Amino acid sequence: MTWRSAVPRLAAAMVFLAAVPALLTGAPVDLTTRAGKIIGQSDAAFSASCGRMVIEVNATRVMRAASSLKVAVALAAIERADMRPAAIGADASMRAMIIESDNAAANRVIARAGGLQAVTRWMNRIGMRSSALRANYGVDYMSRTKKVTTAADLRLLADKLRALSTAGTGSLASMGYTRAQGQALIRLMQGTTHTGLFNGGTSARVAHKSGWLPGVENDVAVVTLPGTGRSCAMSLLTDGVGVSRAQAMGAQLMRTVITPLAAATK
Repeated sequence: MTWRSAVPRLAAAMVFLAAVPALLTGAPVDLTTRAGKIIGQSDAAFSASCGRMVIEVNATRVMRAASSLKVAVALAAIERADMRPAAIGADASMRAMIIESDNAAANRVIARAGGLQAVTRWMNRIGMRSSALRANYGVDYMSRTKKVTTAADLRLLADKLRALSTAGTGSLASMGYTRAQGQALIRLMQGTTHTGLFNGGTSARVAHKSGWLPGVENDVAVVTLPGTGRSCAMSLLTDGVGVSRAQAMGAQLMRTVITPLAAATK
């Protein structure tokens, strides 16, 4: 083949390669626009990842975390105490903190993790750099500075737990956590009694930890989509939106953003 005869083929190949990024990123861009319309002008933030695809709206906005940080508390305590998987599921304080969102139980687990500063350091260490736990649960609960996070931070937390529990991989595995430990925490999150924000709109299997205060409704979750076997990590933070609107927002995101995002994930 001469260089002259190769030119048309090279040109065709370059056109194809130029189109590939659009094919790979077109769906997420479209879905990000859709997510933005769902969030609208409300004081809310959203982040989701399915595989390598990430959709975010206001994801770096620092907001009140409420009880959504209890997942981080659990993981920090599991590491410090080197809890076995069976112990995680059987521990009364861990169960009450995750399943019932009991504040007294959460404070006991925080103490096991080494205290508030230790939990904050743990979050910062895994990349949750905008998150902090500066007061026990039930104390200064309306403060806008004592328990804070972002949608991006919470989704990052959920994504790390998803990788650990599904494949035993990721940075938590590198830190010494086992897949069985991740699965034990996921099972507790699947039993959470509060409805949360991601349980409507689809028949997905949801493992989540919701948080709520007067005017605040939050949720962080790992969801497995029916028929695909694919799991996604996500978070939704709202302030002043109201319970019914926040739940409708979460259901719409699940139905019209997360489901097609998971379907597009290779």
